[in-house]
Amino acid sequence: MQRLMSGFEQTYDLVLLNAPPVLGIVDTLLVASYCQGVVLVTRIDLVTKTALNETTAMLHKLNTIGIIANGGKS
Repeated sequence: MQRLMSGFEQTYDLVLLNAPPVLGIVDTLLVASYCQGVVLVTRIDLVTKTALNETTAMLHKLNTIGIIANGGKS
């Protein structure tokens, strides 16, 4: 994974990875650990406060850039 990410970084200016939900899936945190930054995207109308708190706590050790909350009422 490290070699793959290094190759991407040498070839491209920006690399975006889409990963499954953080809770319940270890692979997501593993992939995130190889990234220079993490942006959490969540459906604000579907996520519980507890799940959001647990997710942000798990991502806190990584370079979390921010959270995008979509699905809200306009």
